[in-house]
Amino acid sequence: MKVRYIAALCLIMLLFAGWYFWDSAVFTKKEAASFYVPQDAVLFVEQKNIGALFDTLQNSRLGKTLGAMDFLQISKDLGLSGENQSSLEQSLKFFKGLLNNTLFREFSGKIFAFALLPADPVLADGESNSYPFKPVLITKPKHKAEILEIVSSVYAKDFRQSETSYKGVTIKKLQFDDFVVFAAVIDGYFLFSIDEQTIQHAYDVSRGGHTSLANNQNFQTLKKQLQEPEFMVFCSLEGLRQQLAKTTRQETPTVQKELGEKLASTSGLMYSAYGIWHDKELLRDSSITLVDPTKLDPFFAQLLSIPAENNDTLRFAPENILTYYWSNTLALSSIWKMYVENSKADPDGIQQMKAAVKKSTGKEISELLAMVDGGISFFMQKGDEKAFIPLPHFAIFLKLKDRQAGEEVLRMMIAQHNIPLKSESYKQIQYEAYDLALPGGLQALYGF
Repeated sequence: MKVRYIAALCLIMLLFAGWYFWDSAVFTKKEAASFYVPQDAVLFVEQKNIGALFDTLQNSRLGKTLGAMDFLQISKDLGLSGENQSSLEQSLKFFKGLLNNTLFREFSGKIFAFALLPADPVLADGESNSYPFKPVLITKPKHKAEILEIVSSVYAKDFRQSETSYKGVTIKKLQFDDFVVFAAVIDGYFLFSIDEQTIQHAYDVSRGGHTSLANNQNFQTLKKQLQEPEFMVFCSLEGLRQQLAKTTRQETPTVQKELGEKLASTSGLMYSAYGIWHDKELLRDSSITLVDPTKLDPFFAQLLSIPAENNDTLRFAPENILTYYWSNTLALSSIWKMYVENSKADPDGIQQMKAAVKKSTGKEISELLAMVDGGISFFMQKGDEKAFIPLPHFAIFLKLKDRQAGEEVLRMMIAQHNIPLKSESYKQIQYEAYDLALPGGLQALYGF
């Protein structure tokens, strides 16, 4: 009898546990916020375990350096107005409070996601829609969403609420003065949006009534190459162009033409994704863009035609750097050409710029740009922590095709502007220094 009693008790506990986990969507396939986002979303951002991200950032070398900086004092030194200083102070307090807000961390503990969906350019009453996109916020808490929903009711004093039902899902309308938010709990996820139809559509998407972003082939391709990122940004550049083109129909012909030209310059860039993930003790990131070569703008086509090469500036970077960047696609000539084309309305300004550069350097702009190779490198490292304003130190490396010509140009520019330099050396390396008169004795240096 005792054995049968224990067996029955264990069975009841097992059934209860199974109900809890099944109801919490642990065993469902929808363990990603992208299952609740339609495939035509133009932007999708997802962060897993946002609390751990905040802690990692705050405890990192860069986070500690930024945390040690007195941004309010810097704003005063830069001469910002009292109103701007006050706005900066309020913003800093808000973000610091958000980083350590227990309720926010709990509600978005597992997944925090945000998406922009295309909105109809014309409203139901025939008026033009000034908002071309509809936002939706999706979070998955550390604990069961239904339980947290009860806990959150304690904070319901500052808004009015009402309820509607859609296919068995309760959708709450939360009224904050003149601002309305709709919310629902679906499969253990919190969904928030500014209109009820977006919540309904998200439910239908998750139930297979419509295709979700999770099942979008381009989304799957990019996410797979990012090795299951902890933070991910996905953008449908093609969808973004199409939606912006719809909204410009309400504009004047001149505005339509200008925006149309800008959108056309990004043709061929179809879908893009950026991701960050942990690799043991390292944080790795990657950015990937799917392109249609037949539609590419000549500027981007030239960038993509540059072959891969080894980075020969990494040997100059110290071990304890905060930030390092290198690229071999510094197409200055193409950038200048694109700038000139976009400044057709001001040909006199272009000529004045050319004349000023010629007077200052003795060279035409095209000659200067041709002197620089396609590579650029940048790194930043920690400054003096004991300084009143611990500004970081940084260096930029440009590869010149003709060193002698580059030195001549620099000397002429320095002479033209009467910049007082001091020649110094370090282990057979000669360089020139200029005192910036900044805290910590910071200097601007250049050498070859």
